[in-house]
Amino acid sequence: MDVSRNCVLFAAALMLLWPGISVHGQAARQSGGREARLAAVVDGQPVYLDKLNSPDIATARQKLYRLEQTLLRQVVLERLEKSMPKEFGRRDIKISEREVRKVYTDAGLESKGTLDAFRDRIRAYLLRMKIKGMENALFRKAVRKGYVKSFLTAPPPYMYIMKKVTRAASRGPRDAPVQIVEFSDFQ
Repeated sequence: MDVSRNCVLFAAALMLLWPGISVHGQAARQSGGREARLAAVVDGQPVYLDKLNSPDIATARQKLYRLEQTLLRQVVLERLEKSMPKEFGRRDIKISEREVRKVYTDAGLESKGTLDAFRDRIRAYLLRMKIKGMENALFRKAVRKGYVKSFLTAPPPYMYIMKKVTRAASRGPRDAPVQIVEFSDFQ
């Protein structure tokens, strides 16, 4: 194969594998201080991902962001535990009988069964909560001390843009940035 054919094959492979790149070389544009990735090109005009707006997509993006945060926290803490075990080592967590009883009574579980029937589940729940709290505190400490800098960014919230309400029942300035519309049915 000659060099020019290899270059063409490499460029084609790069375009297929690199998300957001377009035929015109416009991979992204700035949108509200964020980089908006290209989703498609229609009749030579770009369609960016930020235009694919629906409640389902917004919910999925939020869920993905939370999962990425959780995984990042785990990876960071594993690495810091290896490199700085005294400062970031896991501590033994103890669950007292008093804590178990408190959850049992506060949750009103007396009417559902005996303490003995719920003891193991309550202990497991308390252990999960304490581990999560300890991991969150260690991660915040790592960020505060500058051992880690996260580049994850929260997705934008879902926004539905309505047409202006022009009814006699509307109040306030017509150019208000937020409109509240109340629907009711008396039946």
